[in-house]
Amino acid sequence: MCQLLQFTWVNLCDLKKRTLVQLCRQYFRLYDFNQNSFLDVAELVALARDLSDKLDVPMKSQAQLREAIDKFSSDGSDCLTFEEFTLWFATMIGLEEPMMTEIQHMASQE
Repeated sequence: MCQLLQFTWVNLCDLKKRTLVQLCRQYFRLYDFNQNSFLDVAELVALARDLSDKLDVPMKSQAQLREAIDKFSSDGSDCLTFEEFTLWFATMIGLEEPMMTEIQHMASQE
C-alpha cells in the first residue's frame, strides 16, 4: 500500500511539473509577439503586467525585467529562450531548487 501511495505521489508531482511546463509554453507562445522564438524586454513587460493583473503576482519594473534577462539568459543575449523563460517563470511564482532545475530539464526536452 505504501509503495502504491508513493508511486502515485511521484506521478502527481511529475504531472504538476508537466502542467507548469505546458503553462509556460502557452505563455511563451502568446507573448512572443514577433514569433522569433525569444521573449525580449517589451514582451516580458507585457507578460509581467498581465501576470500582475490576473494572478496577483508583484509587478516587475522594466529595469528588473532587464536584470532577469541578464540573469537567466545563458548566452548573454537581450532575450530569453523558452527554457530560460521557464526558469524565470518558476522563480516568479516562488519555486525553489530542486524543482526549478527539474522543470527546466523538462522544458528542454519539449
